[in-house]
Amino acid sequence: MAFQITFHHMSNFSNSSYVSTSYANDVRNQPMLWTHGRKDSRVVSNESVLGFDLTGQESVNDAFKMADCDFSIVRTPTAFMGLDGYQEIEGVKTLVREDNYNRLAEVSDTYSILQPADLMEFTKQIIKIYPNSKLTNLINFNRDKRIYGVLDLGTKEVTGPNDTVSNRLHWFNSNDLSTSFGCMFTSQRLQCCNQLSSFTGRMFRDAKSSGKAFSMKHSAGIQNYIKYLPNLINREKSQFDGVINDLKELAKVKLTGEIGNKVIQEIYKEKLATPIYDHSIKDKRDRTIADIKELDTIRKHFKSGFAIEDTAFKDESTGRIIEPSNCYRFYNAISQFYTHDTGRANAATNNILRTQQRLNSLYHGDNGKIINRTREVLMNCI
Repeated sequence: MAFQITFHHMSNFSNSSYVSTSYANDVRNQPMLWTHGRKDSRVVSNESVLGFDLTGQESVNDAFKMADCDFSIVRTPTAFMGLDGYQEIEGVKTLVREDNYNRLAEVSDTYSILQPADLMEFTKQIIKIYPNSKLTNLINFNRDKRIYGVLDLGTKEVTGPNDTVSNRLHWFNSNDLSTSFGCMFTSQRLQCCNQLSSFTGRMFRDAKSSGKAFSMKHSAGIQNYIKYLPNLINREKSQFDGVINDLKELAKVKLTGEIGNKVIQEIYKEKLATPIYDHSIKDKRDRTIADIKELDTIRKHFKSGFAIEDTAFKDESTGRIIEPSNCYRFYNAISQFYTHDTGRANAATNNILRTQQRLNSLYHGDNGKIINRTREVLMNCI
């Protein structure tokens, strides 16, 4: 077997964990990832850019093959260039993709590999337990270093037939040691593909301590993952009606200047606390809301609405007239900006790189935190 020369590699994904939305649903701060596009949508999701969209009719084996996720992982000796040529490093092996020797990670001799075939079996078990579920997206991310799958568990309307939200189960696994294997549940607005929040920091720790989240090492074995699924999925499906009701409540509240300013002041409080250089006075001054450049695009998104009613409409359950300028529309405008419009300037000409940066920030960084803050403030205002 050939030697593998090592080098350090920084993954686009940090070492963090994920969790079911059940915990957040209980505290009225539901994580919402509106992340998967559909062909008749004007917006394409980050996952659709990076991954492979499926119809849900393909067999699991065929889906993995179509998305280039059906490879095997093998261990190879690890070596460095010494004075007398290549020297093998004892106790360290390099994981590579078997068919093309693409390097994935350096591991110990005893490291347990979770193979893509294990992920196929996991997906088959989900569909066996819930026959109506459909595999809708697979991502082979960072050249085989991460695999990500999405299954649709059902869809409901919010403000009308063109405004539908889907309940999703996501599983994820890294082959470069950046994360363990795990599952999360999200809600997806099909029309605009916006992400509306994610778990980070203390919320994950609290959820895990209360038994509403789990993460497992590869050594635990795929059967240990599968046994957690029925309770997790049943709990999450029962919470989905609560998610839809909360979104409907946001749609019933007219956005006022007071609510809008409260949200902006909260999500940009760090930026507003930093002075800005004013060329007109050639000196620094306090930063104001008028200096927040992101708001120009957010206002455009709020005006467009993306299938949220452009005129007042009637809530069929109460007979109440709903104004188009509501908190639900505002929430979508902000989440749309942080789902689709961010990314470092040096990546502007590379759509894949920019999308990877956005996805990383949505799940692990500032974009996800801002969306979390937006939802929390709006839910506290109604």
